[in-house]
Amino acid sequence: MKKIFLDCGANDGCSVRKFINENEDYEDYFVHSFEPNPILHDSFNDIKDIYKEKFKLHKVGVSNKNSEIIFYRNPNYSSAGTFDSVKGNKKNCGSMVHCDNVEKLSIKCINLSNWISENFSKEDYIVLKLDIEGGEYDVVPKMIEDKTFSFINKFYIEWHDNWCGKPKGTSSFYTNIIKEKFFIEPIFWDAQSFQVFK
Repeated sequence: MKKIFLDCGANDGCSVRKFINENEDYEDYFVHSFEPNPILHDSFNDIKDIYKEKFKLHKVGVSNKNSEIIFYRNPNYSSAGTFDSVKGNKKNCGSMVHCDNVEKLSIKCINLSNWISENFSKEDYIVLKLDIEGGEYDVVPKMIEDKTFSFINKFYIEWHDNWCGKPKGTSSFYTNIIKEKFFIEPIFWDAQSFQVFK
């Protein structure tokens, strides 16, 4: 059995720092961090020093298919980025930090559901964290459809219903399916206090 932490929406490594802070057995895990924003790719040195060969930074986004997708980014705030067009087209890319123009980049994405099933077994212990600024509305339904949640032992997520113009109750709808079909209780995730970029 392998222990895996899948850090989707890795930002500047803040989620791994929080994971280390909250788990005494953190050194037992292999960490896969997925972060599409190139501004943030140089901020993982402390994590690489801790995990060494048990850490991999994937410089791609996660989605429900393998593709190139438009990534919306606030150039004045490293943390503000999304593949969701509703959130991305909001003023400042949905952040509190001013910018005159939201940048649009073409970024590679992987099908997270397929990637999990192709790389791991149900005997592995997998902790999945999704904080992907609206991308969860593509990833979660695909994982439900493919039954990929049967690979997952613990699931952390930050939902973005309001930011992405989703109907009231959207996150509750998916949460209930995950609980009823896969017996997983989704746990709210926020690692902002562990950021190095502010």
